[in-house]
Amino acid sequence: MGRPRHVQPPPSRLPAWAAPKNLSNLSFLIPIATAIAYQHPVPLAIVAASGVVSTIYHVSEETVLHDTDYVCAYAVVGMNTALCVASGFADPLDWLGLVLIVLSLRLLWAPDELYFTHHAYWHVVSSVATALFIAHWHEALDPYAGRPARAVLDDVLPAALAEYTALLL
Repeated sequence: MGRPRHVQPPPSRLPAWAAPKNLSNLSFLIPIATAIAYQHPVPLAIVAASGVVSTIYHVSEETVLHDTDYVCAYAVVGMNTALCVASGFADPLDWLGLVLIVLSLRLLWAPDELYFTHHAYWHVVSSVATALFIAHWHEALDPYAGRPARAVLDDVLPAALAEYTALLL
C-alpha cells in the first residue's frame, strides 16, 4: 500500500479552516481531554502534537508538512496498538479498539479520490479510539481506580472537556 502522496484539495467556496478535514481536527480534543483527566502525559503529548501538526498542515496545505503529518498519524495508530495490546484483550472494548485500529488504517490509506473525505473520518475514528484506549489503559494500570473505560463516555470526558474549556477561557 505505501504512504499516500500529497493531494491538492478540490476547489471550494469554504475558507480553508472550515473544510471537513480541518474541522475534524477538533475531535483531537476528546483524547486530549481524556489524557488530562487520567493524567497520562505521554499519550497527551503524542495526541496533542498530532493534532497541532495536522491542523497546521491541513489549513495551510504546506507540502513540507505532509510527511510530518503522516509520521504523527502513524504515531497515534502505533500508540493505540500498544495500548490495545497492553490492556490484554480481557474486555470487549479491547476487541472494539482493534476494529477501530484496522478501520483507522483503512481510512488513512484511502485512494487519492477519496482522500479528503476519508482523512476527515480518520481524525474522528482515531480520536475516539485513542480516548477509549487511554481510559482503558488507565484501568489496566490501576484496577482500583474505580473508573472503568466506559465512564469516559458518561462522566469523565464531559468533566474533562469542561475543565479544558475553562482553562482556555
